[in-house]
Amino acid sequence: MAGAAALGTPFAPEIMLLYVANLFWTLGYDTIYACQDMEDDAMVGVKSSARALGGNIPSAFWSSILRARRSRRWPGSSRGPA
Repeated sequence: MAGAAALGTPFAPEIMLLYVANLFWTLGYDTIYACQDMEDDAMVGVKSSARALGGNIPSAFWSSILRARRSRRWPGSSRGPA
């Protein structure tokens, strides 16, 4: 909210990129967390991201984390925010 107030719009590219980066980071982190409960989820019948990914967990995790890192880059910069 502070970024939107400072930039004058909630849809500034910097804010949208940060939102997307946080989304992908959360997906990666949640997948790791869901791996700890896979057996319990299977017994109870919960549909978690770890169960849905099956054997693709490592590639899905790294894909999410790399997308989060790429999304952190500001337009016109190859190094990210200052």
